[in-house]
Amino acid sequence: MFEMFRKKEKIYKICVFIFFIILAVCTPYFLKNKNIISTIVNSILFLSVFFLGIWQAIVIGIVPSLIAISVGLLPVVLLPLIPFIMISNIILVLVFGGLKKI
Repeated sequence: MFEMFRKKEKIYKICVFIFFIILAVCTPYFLKNKNIISTIVNSILFLSVFFLGIWQAIVIGIVPSLIAISVGLLPVVLLPLIPFIMISNIILVLVFGGLKKI
């Protein structure tokens, strides 16, 4: 019985992970205001730490930046800032994950 519960929990976490990634990646395509996009992505990071865990949230924080580079969503002038965005997302996830444990 517990094995079936663990399988359902894993499927749930995978579905939530995929949903958060899709939401974080697709948000810039529908919204053009950078302030709203960053607020939504940060909210997704907080929710992913809460529901999934720190490591999955770190992946969710990195993937949208990598896709923005590969698709050409950002102007060329902003490309050097991408590593700093990734690092700040990782710091945000780690701090929130640490505070969640308190």
